[in-house]
Amino acid sequence: MHLSASMPNSAVAVVGGIAYGLLAVVPGSEPEERAARLAEEFCERVGSRLPIVVGIGGVGDDVRGVAESRATATRVLRVLREGHAARRVARLPDVHAQSLLLELRDLAAARGERPLGPVARLLAYDEHNDSDLAETLETWLDTLGDVRAAAAALFIHPNTLRYRLRRLEEVSGLDIGDPEQRFAAMLQLRILAPR
Repeated sequence: MHLSASMPNSAVAVVGGIAYGLLAVVPGSEPEERAARLAEEFCERVGSRLPIVVGIGGVGDDVRGVAESRATATRVLRVLREGHAARRVARLPDVHAQSLLLELRDLAAARGERPLGPVARLLAYDEHNDSDLAETLETWLDTLGDVRAAAAALFIHPNTLRYRLRRLEEVSGLDIGDPEQRFAAMLQLRILAPR
C-alpha cells in the first residue's frame, strides 16, 4: 500500500512470502537510488515494529531484464536476512562481497567441503583443548593484522594476543606472515567454518 500511494504506476506481487515491487523509471533520475530512498522512508515509517529488509534490483528494460532484477534483489535480500549487513535496505554493490561469500558457502556445502591443512588442525586443536585459537586468528585477520584492534575485539591484552598468534602458528603450521596462507585461512574460516 505504501508503494502504491507513493508511486501510483508501481506494481507489487507477493511470491513465496516475499513482496516484490516494480517501479517505473523516471527519465533523468537514478532509479536504484530513488528506490532505495523510498524503501528507507518505508522502513522509517514502520520503525522496529516489523523486521523488514529490502533488496533493490537493477533496471530492467524487458521481461528478461525484470527477471534479472528480481534475481539480483533476491540475492541482496538473502544477505540482509542472514544478518551479513548492518542495514535494512541495500543494492547489490552495497553487499556484493557478502553475497559472493554466501554463494561460495553454498557451493562448498554442496560439494561437502571441509577445512583442510592448518585451519583443520587449528579447529581440531580448539575442539580437543577447549581453546579459541581459530577465533583469535579470525579476529586478527578481520582487523588486518592490527594487534591492538584484535586484542580489543577479543577483550584481551595485546601481549596475550601475540602469544596466541605464536601458539596458533605452532599448532597449525600456518605461516601468518605469508599472504597466500592468510588468504586461504580467511576463506576457509568464512566459508567452510563460519561462526
